Amino acid sequence: MCSFDAPSDDSNATSSDRLSFSSTDSCAHGAPTFDPQGGSPCQGDPQVLLRWPSLLLQALVLVLTTSELHCSLLVFPALQLTSHFTGIGTAEVAADMLRSSINHALGCNVKWAHLSCCDKSPKCRQILLRRPGLGCIFGNIAEYSRGLSQLMKQKSLDPDEAWEQLQQHFALSGGFCHQHQQTCNHVAGHCDISGSPCQPWSRIGKERGRHDVRFALTLCWILWVLTAMPWVAIHENVIGFDKNVFEELLGAVYGIVHIIVLPGHMGYRFTSRPRLFTVLWLKARVAMVHDIRVTYDRVSQVVRQWQPELSTSSIYTGDQQLLLEVENAFRRKRNLPCLTEASSDWTYLLGKSETEHLQAYLTMWGAQRGTEPHTDTNCLFNLGQNPNMRLSWTSRHGAMPTLTAASRKLWSPYLGRWLIPSELATAMGFNTGASAQTGVPVDPSVDLYSHAILGNAMHVASVGGVLACALACLRPIDPVES
Repeated sequence: MCSFDAPSDDSNATSSDRLSFSSTDSCAHGAPTFDPQGGSPCQGDPQVLLRWPSLLLQALVLVLTTSELHCSLLVFPALQLTSHFTGIGTAEVAADMLRSSINHALGCNVKWAHLSCCDKSPKCRQILLRRPGLGCIFGNIAEYSRGLSQLMKQKSLDPDEAWEQLQQHFALSGGFCHQHQQTCNHVAGHCDISGSPCQPWSRIGKERGRHDVRFALTLCWILWVLTAMPWVAIHENVIGFDKNVFEELLGAVYGIVHIIVLPGHMGYRFTSRPRLFTVLWLKARVAMVHDIRVTYDRVSQVVRQWQPELSTSSIYTGDQQLLLEVENAFRRKRNLPCLTEASSDWTYLLGKSETEHLQAYLTMWGAQRGTEPHTDTNCLFNLGQNPNMRLSWTSRHGAMPTLTAASRKLWSPYLGRWLIPSELATAMGFNTGASAQTGVPVDPSVDLYSHAILGNAMHVASVGGVLACALACLRPIDPVES
């Protein structure tokens, strides 16, 4: 028996959500028809990919049926969300885009609330403060346990001792809130979405795993889950993350499903960011009525089929004024006079090591790919990575190099410059407002983005795809009040 309020006729869906779909269309495997109103982008415009929430909801209707969705957590009217290691608020952006489509596609009036988020980076918190609708913004997960700060000072971590030490000092007490400029209480919600530090597991790091001191941050989050007991917790990390830790520490009280997720599943084929998502649900309160992994696989296949195939070059900006601003900002750092027009070649702004890496990449590309990089519109080199140690360039399938905090500059020989943050933000699923209107709110923090900040972010569409499928497959065991 469904325990939620009856669907409302009210809808706050935007023009990007106005899609029509019928069973005839699905049988023919055709794409939904877009409403031409609202300034829809053309098929070669990357902004068209921002329609993934609407396509995702229609795919869920196709796979699970509308009646099943109306009994799921997806339409829980007052879902309360939290996040840790929040970064620039990818989870919050994805949830807001998804909520709008839920209301339109399912005739609901869900009003999800962002209770709190947490990040130690002042730059990230500056971005979070610009995002509308966020609740408390805390500064550090270390506020939960005094033992965490001590563990982070060690050179190596004993995970068993760390777990014991964290438990001794753990408490969900108050902390300083940068949103309200006062001490606020840490309040648990229904669903938490967090991506813990990936360095212990990343192939470009030392891969020290559980003995890396940064693993203590993940242990602290797990302890928070056991203490706060959210109905649903979604964790994101690199593919090499040791997922057994969840079975060991949370398996007694939480159901667990692991999903390997690519941005291409939601249409961003040119973005290389494979990630391991783990969905946990509190077995005492929530039941999985449909297999989350199977549902995600089926739904993502449909969405991928409906989305247009775009290449990396589709994200390149033609805004010469914006390019001029970026070039002049780097010129000022070198005490060079500002230009009045953007130049066509930025190699003079590269550092010594970057110039050496570029020359090595150009030689290797020609030898291994047999093509001229300056004429390949999709060719990109990560100048922050020494190609003699590890190649970091566009894949043979056309996916751009994986963006990391150390990426520094992704160089396009075709453009004669590196990609600027707004282009990278587009590739990561944010609406930069660089082209046709889509009905999705323009990101208010684009001017604050940097390569490093975006390199630490989750992909918006990846988070949204997992969140939607997880909530659609879960249902409260007992009737509850919202």
